[in-house]
Amino acid sequence: MPARHGGREEKRMSKRLARRRFGDTRQRHFISCTVVAWLPIFTRPEAAQIVLDSWNFLHNENRITRLGYVILENHVHFIAAAENLSKGDG
Repeated sequence: MPARHGGREEKRMSKRLARRRFGDTRQRHFISCTVVAWLPIFTRPEAAQIVLDSWNFLHNENRITRLGYVILENHVHFIAAAENLSKGDG
């Protein structure tokens, strides 16, 4: 379909580009971790707090930007942004 100037598609594209930060080298990552044998260790608040404290440390040191997370009884999901998170620098 040919692009139409001033059309709906062009406006949607402009909105998407406006939300992007150019020059931002921090990549977004979706991370999931499970507990060995799916044991429900995160039902204990102190176990979940260890994970939260670790993420808070990394965030406060500007090594990650937390975008979202959920801690379930036997696994966690975490969305974060960092320059080298995939290389283990986070």
